[in-house]
Amino acid sequence: MTRYDRPRLIEDTTGATKLKVSLPGGRYQLSLRDGGRSLLRDRLGYERRDVVPDPIVRVLVATGDAWFPHQRDYESVLADLPENAPAGETDREAVAEYLRTTRVPAVRLETVTRVIETTGLSGHIDPDDVPVTELPTIPDGIFEEEATSEEGSGEASELGERTGEAVEPADRTDDGPADQQTIGDDGTEKEDEETDSELREIPGIGAKRADALCAAGFDSIAELAETRPADLAAVPSFSEATATVAVEGAREHLDDGPSTAEELARQTGREASLFEAALSQLAAAGVPPSAARQTLLRQYGPSVADIDAVDGRMAYFLSEAGYSTPLEVSGASLEELEAVDYVGAATAARIKEGAAELLDD
Repeated sequence: MTRYDRPRLIEDTTGATKLKVSLPGGRYQLSLRDGGRSLLRDRLGYERRDVVPDPIVRVLVATGDAWFPHQRDYESVLADLPENAPAGETDREAVAEYLRTTRVPAVRLETVTRVIETTGLSGHIDPDDVPVTELPTIPDGIFEEEATSEEGSGEASELGERTGEAVEPADRTDDGPADQQTIGDDGTEKEDEETDSELREIPGIGAKRADALCAAGFDSIAELAETRPADLAAVPSFSEATATVAVEGAREHLDDGPSTAEELARQTGREASLFEAALSQLAAAGVPPSAARQTLLRQYGPSVADIDAVDGRMAYFLSEAGYSTPLEVSGASLEELEAVDYVGAATAARIKEGAAELLDD
């Protein structure tokens, strides 16, 4: 394995920190949740383009803090990851501390235990010390109630079947329980309707999830935006995926910059309403904007073959290496592009310039 084939920390065009890894078929980007970013950036001090040792990558994939959105399950990613540089003592101690403070879904515990044992981390942490999040028991009859109250939500239900995620339709307008109340600062009861309505402005949050957030003490979008997805996943009606959707949606709602839908519209020449509808439906299915953006851009936007400096042969090998769109090209370094067959140093620079021009059009 060459230096450029090893897992490395990168930043995409939105400034999001990701891991670029080699898997069968080319180089791919693993998205990072808050826990993964904190471990790599804050605890270990890794910078952009630094090589990340194998045990760290495997632990992050096993816990779910590094993930390959909706294209590979985490067991497949772990099986396909090649062996690379081992972790040093400082890295192992930091990873062990990360595992002691990260709540792992019960369904992933066996995988996390196996990774600890096979990467040499067992000398730094006992798998029994990893905190586990148990899934709540589903009350009898809940699905019958949901089916009755969600008639007409065919699109969202279909998305849920494909992703395996419990879906809350994005277009529900009911206000939930009429008697939902909280206690105000003066000790008197007040209605939650205003908070409930504000929270439901976030794609993927309907009446049921808004009620759950109010019951858990969330009283504003700003508070939701400051929450770690891993913590929000402990709230009833939320999973890892829907918690990520909610937090990303809250942060985007408060951001003064263009929305994901507006950025996609600018880069593809399509109407923003097209992407707003798609992102809303995907959010209800547990797919956050950061995971959906690249796929939607690939579906509706230019491909790597549209870059002026790219001929047919280069387009083929760039796609095989994981660079199918101008967005993916723009996130690659010159060294990574030069490593692709039939792409030299001068051509790599022109390809990056051409990708930037297409994204700015």
